[in-house]
Amino acid sequence: MKRWWPLFLLIFSWPAFSAERSIIYLRSSDVTTLDPGRSEDTYSSEVIANLFEGLVRFRRDSFAIEPALADHWQVENGGKIWRFFLRRGVKFHNQAGFNAQAVVYSFNHRIKRSGSDYPNWKQHLSAIQSVKALDRFTVEIVLDKPYAPFLALLALPNAYIVAPGSYDSQKFRPIGTGPFCFKRRTAGQSLIIERFPGYWDGTARVDRVTFGINRDSIWRLLKIKNGAADIVPIQSAREYEEVATQSGIGFVSSPSLRILYLGFNLRHKPFDQLKVRQAFRCLLDKKVLAKLVFQNLAQPIVMPLPENLLPANIKFSEAAPNIAKAQKLLKQAGLRNGFDCKLYFAEGQAGVKEIADRLAMNAGLANIRMRKNSLPFEKLREIAQAGLHDLLIIGFRTAPDADLYLRSLFTDDRTSNHSFYTNPSLTDLLSRGNQTMVEADRHEIYRQALTIIDRDVPIIPLLSINNVVAHRRSISSLYFSPLGHLMFKETEKSGQ
Repeated sequence: MKRWWPLFLLIFSWPAFSAERSIIYLRSSDVTTLDPGRSEDTYSSEVIANLFEGLVRFRRDSFAIEPALADHWQVENGGKIWRFFLRRGVKFHNQAGFNAQAVVYSFNHRIKRSGSDYPNWKQHLSAIQSVKALDRFTVEIVLDKPYAPFLALLALPNAYIVAPGSYDSQKFRPIGTGPFCFKRRTAGQSLIIERFPGYWDGTARVDRVTFGINRDSIWRLLKIKNGAADIVPIQSAREYEEVATQSGIGFVSSPSLRILYLGFNLRHKPFDQLKVRQAFRCLLDKKVLAKLVFQNLAQPIVMPLPENLLPANIKFSEAAPNIAKAQKLLKQAGLRNGFDCKLYFAEGQAGVKEIADRLAMNAGLANIRMRKNSLPFEKLREIAQAGLHDLLIIGFRTAPDADLYLRSLFTDDRTSNHSFYTNPSLTDLLSRGNQTMVEADRHEIYRQALTIIDRDVPIIPLLSINNVVAHRRSISSLYFSPLGHLMFKETEKSGQ
């Protein structure tokens, strides 16, 4: 009888296990942190977005702001005083009640350590002068100046609220108010979150989500094809083709905040000449790149903003590729015989090498002799920040506000200005834009700013990269948030 006991346990415990509504999501990298204030990478932020919440959030299908932990708010003193009236009856995962002290605790911890542990707070939320509880369910935040992107920044993971006490021990305790709570993590292997039955906005429809980790894309695709995984990210056209014909697999896609661009170093000759930069506009067909290199994973862009952040009623046309025109512009710049230059880009990023190859080939037709340099991303960033490059193909993303893109890429107050481009008129416009609280007025300011950027060509925007995952067809109601995070609260899994 004893020899059959393990088999007896296996048979009679299996139905209970299979009844659990569980999802396995395989990704290429582990989280680096579960502290919302520290989060800088997508892998961490995606888990955090299912565990924690902010005072406000983006609507499911846009960057419009709606209430979350704050039920409503008031703005006074021209945008310098923000008063948030908090939602009542909300519980943290440890059953403690959410209130104003939790907001003060979360924000003040990050503000006090913003110079070292929380660099995003120093970069984006340094305008905050004070955060205080007016009563149990009212918080007042005072800024040192009106700051138009403020609400959008409060909807980001860096501003999510944690339970009081989360920072009190040496190791951060990930306790939020979101639809899922943290279960356990095995570093480099998996992280598990479980449904929080006390969630204020309706409980999740699956019991558990396991974030598995494996860097091998072939292995991840094999797992979803044989049903051992429910969801995997699609990061290249090759990966898409690998599973597109499988009858049991579907796709979820959405535009992302990531743009890819060709940057010039304006400190290096001959890229200090406008006509040289204009010549490069004639060397690439973005529509061909999007179709042949990325298939449905990207779309061409003309402006250095994701399409859903463009000001209303803005239109810029783009001329077709024209090698003869590029040669003419180089001749006008005194470069009849062309020139030598170095192009840098990150190794291993889907599609980027193909873009570099096509650019170098077409540049050669215009007598531009281009040497390609592929580097690990961290090394590429060092090269770019030190200004050692001539040309650079690189991606960029930030918070969903035009101000944060344009000031980061085109002014001196951000480290992402790898073109070393300066224009006092543009800087003045952008300073006005981030302190203007009327949306229509902001749109007009950014239309003017984009006209200047389009004229001066400090970079050439190339593509906006989509978020794409493949999933088993047993999975339904899966969606990306506007920030590009897979959200699991509405997700269902059939067949369990």
